[in-house]
Amino acid sequence: MKTPRFQISIVVAAAIGTIVLIVSSAQANPLRKFGRFRSSERDAPGLTTRNLETSRVHHPAPQVPLRSGYPRYRLVDLGTLGGPNSGVWGASTQLNNRGEVIAQLGTPFADPYDPNCLNFDCFVWHGVVGKTNGVVTDLGALPGVNSSAPVWITDNGLIAGLSENGLIDPLTDFPQLRAVLWNQDRRILDLGTLGGNSSMGLAANSRGQVVGVALNAIGENPDFAQVMMFFLPAATQARAFRWQNGFMQDLGTLGGNDAAAWGVNQSGQIVGLSFTNTTPNETTGIPTVHPFLWKNGTMHDARLGQSWGDAFHSG
Repeated sequence: MKTPRFQISIVVAAAIGTIVLIVSSAQANPLRKFGRFRSSERDAPGLTTRNLETSRVHHPAPQVPLRSGYPRYRLVDLGTLGGPNSGVWGASTQLNNRGEVIAQLGTPFADPYDPNCLNFDCFVWHGVVGKTNGVVTDLGALPGVNSSAPVWITDNGLIAGLSENGLIDPLTDFPQLRAVLWNQDRRILDLGTLGGNSSMGLAANSRGQVVGVALNAIGENPDFAQVMMFFLPAATQARAFRWQNGFMQDLGTLGGNDAAAWGVNQSGQIVGLSFTNTTPNETTGIPTVHPFLWKNGTMHDARLGQSWGDAFHSG
């Protein structure tokens, strides 16, 4: 079976629509994640004000009395940075216990890598961090007219993510990406790669450990490598990494060539996905993928265990 190829269009996995921060004025469990909005509900076919009014008339929602002390909420619009759109990365930790939220907002600057507006909205996007009072701080990007995306924020305010660096990968003709860490002073640090042309920071903990996926310099089937790179173009092996104290460590694989780390707890245990071999199977066209748990310097096949999730969260 021929391995499928994917056509990529990206503003670094940003979502469409205006971002709002939900703030509780009473005691409530903290909201941990925002979802990924693929399109504005206002743009849905046939959805008009008249339809909404008719729906309210014929299908009124039942009134539910609120219990005493029920939390009240307000919406804080984070807006944009002058561009038309804003969004969030997807299923990651985007709100911490200090009430700081990360998002990706459009700027008014034209995207130099997309002069014909083939990808999204023709503009550069920057990561931001917002607070419950509505104040938004532009996190910027690596030097140049580059887009950035914050992916994960820790409870002490460290932010992991990715940024363009102004270079093009000669193997894919696609902008190079770099895993980055914003510290509490909002200074951006390029975490580098494992010898390849791109990397992505996907999670962090309060100890300053960042995990994600980085390319090395060993050639790989692009259809395999880009699976671990969120379907962004890649032509060398994609490897799970842990970065700490200025050093990026390759965490290995479960037997294949490619892996990606997606989460890390306060004890330094890491979870992610890895190919278990290098042979594409007939169903998916790619090698078999298993989840992994990395701890004590060793990657374990989590699919074979019964309590890897409990072990991860217990840390």
